Order: sequence, then structure tokens, then C-alpha cells
Amino acid sequence: MYVIFDPARPHIALDSADTLDAIATALSSKGRSDLTACVSQDGHSRGLSEAEQHELDARVRDLRSLAGET
Repeated sequence: MYVIFDPARPHIALDSADTLDAIATALSSKGRSDLTACVSQDGHSRGLSEAEQHELDARVRDLRSLAGET
């Protein structure tokens, strides 16, 4: 599961989803660029891998571009 959080308050999950695409959609709709995502599994969390982060960033950019945001 992927989780969105504010780095200033990492203990509070703002949103979660089973897929990276769903997290990208949620991030793009929030309108904040300071939020981040991690993977949460079996009570443990880890940062996104380089490939996951690249995919997430590209998808968020694409979604924001489609919505007319920068």
C-alpha cells in the first residue's frame, strides 16, 4: 500500500491507495508540492524506490498538465 504524508508530520497518513497510479492521482489533486509518498507494508514503511519515485513524479506531472496546472 502507498501512503501520502506531509514530511513535517510523517506519522499522519493523509491518503492511501493500493497502486502508484492512484497515489499519483491523489497527489495531483491535492495541489501541494510538499507532500510525499512511501510504501507501507506489514506495519513497516519505506521510501519509494528510485523507479517508483520516477514513475510517481512523471504521472503527477502528466496529471497536473492535463488539468492545466504547472
